[in-house]
Amino acid sequence: MAAVLGAVFLGEAVTPCRLAGMALIAVAMLVASLPRGLTPRGLTPRAIGQRLRRPRPSRAVR
Repeated sequence: MAAVLGAVFLGEAVTPCRLAGMALIAVAMLVASLPRGLTPRGLTPRAIGQRLRRPRPSRAVR
């Protein structure tokens, strides 16, 4: 929003890089606001936390 207001009121240049950044932020906000049922399987925060806490099996050295 600040970049748009800066372009309108202050005459700042809106470059393709800035537009890409704004689009990336908008997509991230959309994905973050999805309901829980729409998240891909295995990528829920609980599943990720369980994977991080799960001890890895030790490899036996022969």
